[in-house]
Amino acid sequence: MKRASMYALLALVVVAAGSVIVLGEYVDDDVGAAPTAEPAMTQQPTTPAGQQEGDLLFPPGQYLYLSNSQVNDITTGFVDQLPPLDLDRDNIVDLVSTPMFGGWLSQEVTPHFTDPSLAFRYITLMLNAGYDATAPYHETAVGVYSRIKNLESGSSDIRGINVASFYAAYQLLMKFDPDRQPQWDKMMERYGLDPTDDDGLDLDCFQEQPHELTSPVAIGNLAGKCVWEGRINDGFNHSGEETNGYPFMDTTGYTPVNSANVLVDPSRWQPQIVRTGNGEYVSQQFVTPQWANTKPYTDIDPRSMRADPPNTSNHLNEAAYETQAKEVLHEIANLDDRKKIISEYFDNKARGIFFFPAVKAVDLETLQPRNTMEARQLNFLLHIAQFDAGIVVWQEKTRYDAVRPETAIQHIYGDQLVPTYDDKNPDTPEMIPASQWKPYLDTGNHPEYPSGTACFCAAEAQALRNYLGSNGTLNDVIPLVNGKLGFSGILHAKSSVHERGITPANPVNVTYATWTEFVNECGESRIWSGVHFRPAVDSAVELCTGVGDIAYEYFQTLLDGTAPPRGGPDRALDADPLLADPHFTGR
Repeated sequence: MKRASMYALLALVVVAAGSVIVLGEYVDDDVGAAPTAEPAMTQQPTTPAGQQEGDLLFPPGQYLYLSNSQVNDITTGFVDQLPPLDLDRDNIVDLVSTPMFGGWLSQEVTPHFTDPSLAFRYITLMLNAGYDATAPYHETAVGVYSRIKNLESGSSDIRGINVASFYAAYQLLMKFDPDRQPQWDKMMERYGLDPTDDDGLDLDCFQEQPHELTSPVAIGNLAGKCVWEGRINDGFNHSGEETNGYPFMDTTGYTPVNSANVLVDPSRWQPQIVRTGNGEYVSQQFVTPQWANTKPYTDIDPRSMRADPPNTSNHLNEAAYETQAKEVLHEIANLDDRKKIISEYFDNKARGIFFFPAVKAVDLETLQPRNTMEARQLNFLLHIAQFDAGIVVWQEKTRYDAVRPETAIQHIYGDQLVPTYDDKNPDTPEMIPASQWKPYLDTGNHPEYPSGTACFCAAEAQALRNYLGSNGTLNDVIPLVNGKLGFSGILHAKSSVHERGITPANPVNVTYATWTEFVNECGESRIWSGVHFRPAVDSAVELCTGVGDIAYEYFQTLLDGTAPPRGGPDRALDADPLLADPHFTGR
């Protein structure tokens, strides 16, 4: 999505009378016309016979967007709702792990999975445990943190793979939320597994020689234990080990230049005032700035991966500063149902595990659903890419501390009238004082530049280009499965979490023929929804695409058994030396 960082404005006028900001059309300096709002697939989806709209089906290739009520349906009494399971045959990832773990994550950690750092932290560790638990059943694979000799039974032992996966998940769930032990115990007991079986928990995770184990219980227990021990001191401050027991609290000493009530520097990030419920309001804090100092999975050196300064976010560059704000105003004023729900879809950071396109859910050679081991492997690969990309992008967010559109627009225009979308009359934008302007999605609780979401999409897509390629050749095309594009699905009517029961009025098809289309629309959605400026999107794609390559290369060494042992628990990186330099604005 390489694009000129600045847009030329046609007929862009500030009308003095009434102080109304009138927006014209945008032309890309490089490619001509601005992106259109044409849907990726023109044919509207239909509800299959016998299916109620919103039913939680998981056909190959179809994405499901879980609304609040749907998440609640899954998590309320979730143990009783878990399906019967044949441990000798079934893939427990889709049938059990997704609703069980996802329901808890939505309830206890990040509603609607919109918090990237916490969502990726929990999901990546859980997938890591599942991968390490299944690695001994692969011909050559080695675990990241648990090293166990490969078993002669191999991938034919479906029951062993499933049992090991269950015990690995149980060990992490007990670390994540021990207060829910009755639920975790019932989950195990429902499938005839003993949650008190501690076989393997007394073993050393980091001994030099691989463990010789045959019991799936011991393999799973050791995998879950070792992922936790390997990652607990990696710099993320997961359990508050560096902050007197306050989990995820900042360890870097970050302090914003601006407060929620006073804008000192219009170039810098300003915390917003957010409602917590019951009439209570709080000021945002930069969430987990220490992600920038977290040990990567791969051998990337984040300190050598840098984005150019966001000079258009320097308010002293008045023309450029205002131009990027006007593009955001233009996009918000022209929001439609499709753009809204696509923006929410990409804002959901758990989409990579909970919503499976066919390319991930189906073996492209056999057209059969992947087994537990294959599902664990591919999802872990994608999350290695996104987790490590997050380290790089959080580093640059901290370094540049750049202003969000909400702050910039309110600063530029004050009480002048600006356009925004009108739900009651979508064809005619509503005019409101800029001081009241809000984006469609919630303004992030971290600095604007580079875009985290665009970064994650770019890293994931590049990992999949490698995965679908051969002999070192990337494959950008998303393959057909049973005659349908491998990335195809429906976002159900009225499934919005921002306009509940309203948006979209009709189901929206989402189909991408290439990973480039996927990345492009992911990035555009951040501008449509008013949470990012274009330079943040472009810089993120450029910065993070290469992380997908490195993640794939590292994962291949795990699969072929050549990845060296970690050598002990991971430790935090040293602080970014460039934080001591003057800020990019020179102030």
